[in-house]
Amino acid sequence: MAIVASDVMDRSAALLNDPNKSLYTYTKQLPFLQQASDDLTDELAAHSVPTLREVSAVKSITAGTTDMTSTLPTDILTPTRLLERKPGQTDDAWLEMVKVSTLPQRTMGAALIHWVWREDMIYFVGATVNIEVKLYYTRIFTPIASSSSTIDMVPALSFLAARTAEHISYLSGADKDRARVLGGMAARALHVIVAREIRGMLPVRRKRFKPGLR
Repeated sequence: MAIVASDVMDRSAALLNDPNKSLYTYTKQLPFLQQASDDLTDELAAHSVPTLREVSAVKSITAGTTDMTSTLPTDILTPTRLLERKPGQTDDAWLEMVKVSTLPQRTMGAALIHWVWREDMIYFVGATVNIEVKLYYTRIFTPIASSSSTIDMVPALSFLAARTAEHISYLSGADKDRARVLGGMAARALHVIVAREIRGMLPVRRKRFKPGLR
């Protein structure tokens, strides 16, 4: 079942004792929901949950190019791995590139080899030939632009509603005590989300059946 931003804000308005949204309209709530969505992205990324993991299409890096300015995915938060190969090679030819904090002082060669993530951009020394790159990365959720925007993660409804209401209560100065209660609700909802995601990452253990035993 898909949900949209208005579903979240209907629930957050109820948490603020304003179910008819007489005071907290969609327009007033939207910036706080956007902040709550950013909070969720940061929390899930910190726990390395699979929901945010993505792999890009193969990117072509022209000889002499030293960054991925024009080829980065628009939803990237942080890169996690880069692989490289020569154009036209098969999938078994992919080679892991090395992430470094500072690019080595060397001349370009026949491979990129090293990469660095700096100022929200990927840089490398460059290669003397064209290279194909595959990028693994942590993504952000689709930006919430209006009350009709789709929410990427349906199980996050409770967290987003509570965190949105918490931000409104605290940042508007309306009710700090209510904000603390809502913060606790958001924390519990986040715990459930993370636990579910991590549980899904664990291998399933099956007991071996022994013939003759009942």
